[in-house]
Amino acid sequence: LAAIMAILLALPGVSMGVHNGIGGTHVNNADGEEISDVAEMGCLCHNPDGADNEVTVLMAEVPYRYLAGQTYEMVLQIIGGPSADGTYAAGFSMRVNIGSLTAGSGSENLVQTAVEGDEQTLTHTAAGAAAADRSWTVAWTAPDSEAGDVVFRVSGNSVNGDQGATNADRWNHLMFAIPE
Repeated sequence: LAAIMAILLALPGVSMGVHNGIGGTHVNNADGEEISDVAEMGCLCHNPDGADNEVTVLMAEVPYRYLAGQTYEMVLQIIGGPSADGTYAAGFSMRVNIGSLTAGSGSENLVQTAVEGDEQTLTHTAAGAAAADRSWTVAWTAPDSEAGDVVFRVSGNSVNGDQGATNADRWNHLMFAIPE
């Protein structure tokens, strides 16, 4: 009986999102299968029902084309979803196929770079999850010339900060490419 109670008490913690960022492989709470890339597959810990049109993931200041070796600052914003009543408001997981990602100006303590050592990934920090405006500045440095199109994959969530006590959290995807 004690073992069963211990397991039941641990379950809510397993289903909660990660307020200090996420990257790499994780377990989908809906079916127990591994999520190999949160940026591509989604924020299933926040709502296993899938992407939701109540939330919009936007990137502003995106170039139409990129120049080899140049760094571009862009603004990622999550719009919609539940009101941010708790400590945490939102989060994201971002991945590119070429080039490297870092925190942009003013977001140094809000964005975790090189998730698990991978310079092509970004996520939020605990301070970034508390950003009331659900906005972060990110910087992408283009690769050497003739590398091809860069593809950005972003999953962003909008949360009410109740640490999973309700099923109010929402998330959605954004994917786009920039030619050289």
